[in-house]
Amino acid sequence: MGYLVEEIANRTPALLDPALRGIAQQWRVAAVVTDFGADAGELSDEQRSALRAIAVTARATAESFGDLSTEQMRQWIILDDDPVAGGWAANGTLELARILEVADGFIALLDNQFPPDPSAGAWLLGTGEGYKVVRYRPEALAKPRWSRNKT
Repeated sequence: MGYLVEEIANRTPALLDPALRGIAQQWRVAAVVTDFGADAGELSDEQRSALRAIAVTARATAESFGDLSTEQMRQWIILDDDPVAGGWAANGTLELARILEVADGFIALLDNQFPPDPSAGAWLLGTGEGYKVVRYRPEALAKPRWSRNKT
């Protein structure tokens, strides 16, 4: 996500679709707070194509940098004074394979090639082990998806 928002920031503002500029700030937050979701909303075909081009460039940038150390993560400031992923890298390194797995999944999503939701969970990418399923608690499966108890 950090590479993606940086690539959006590198684009000439006058040439960048206002909708893509608008979601970039939300994505900056998602790049810092690792469990915070990111949503693009409804995109036109042109916006989706532009976002895909940005994502492909961001992926190439990530590939050129390779693995990231904890120190590199701490120095990669993306929002105010906050680093990407809170400056955290498991075991001291964020492996390139994990970054590319997320990038490839995002591009597949833009291409409408992302697999359908698993019936008992949600997809998890970024482990370096390919598509994994995070299983929902059984009681969560008895309710409509994304429902919350009203209090």
